[in-house]
Amino acid sequence: FLQRLTGHRLTAHSLWITSYERVAHAYGFSLPDFLRQHTVFQYVTAYMPPVVRQRILQNLSEEGYVYVSMIRRSVIGEHYLKLCPSCMTEEIRQYGESYWHRAHQLSAVEVCLQHQVPLHWTTQKMARVTALVPPHEAGGYLNTQGANSLPLQLKLALATASAKALWALDSQHNVVQTYRQRACALGYGYIGPRMHG
Repeated sequence: FLQRLTGHRLTAHSLWITSYERVAHAYGFSLPDFLRQHTVFQYVTAYMPPVVRQRILQNLSEEGYVYVSMIRRSVIGEHYLKLCPSCMTEEIRQYGESYWHRAHQLSAVEVCLQHQVPLHWTTQKMARVTALVPPHEAGGYLNTQGANSLPLQLKLALATASAKALWALDSQHNVVQTYRQRACALGYGYIGPRMHG
């Protein structure tokens, strides 16, 4: 099925993004809408000027062109998929199965924003796999006690900022300006409008 959707002999596909229009169409979306609503595209481009984001979106639409290093930044430092036990319970009750949440997987996100509870790291690797099980079938959890001793309020603030970047639509110009102003105020700017990476 994956080979038919992509036109390539693939046995696995990225969890985070696609450049294959037929993958989006299989879910009833255009590729741009699928990228915005069901991948990490919005998150990794949230602080880019709209013209740059649009150019990247156009390039992704060209068969086989994927910004692999850019996408990896969305989950940098994370090696295992995370889940919220409350989300999982609600989804099983409502849908009969659970699903992986993009917002839970983002780098430095350790709490579920909806339920404000710590996320559980599963033993399911965050990598291309031929068969990805849903959260309720993921098996055991990894011991992450003491992994990050940040206060809950700071963890919630990180999860909130990450979710806003992930779920934002194309009207993000003010976010870019605010980000640049704050970065310059913190000393990451060169002379003029340029900033360190």
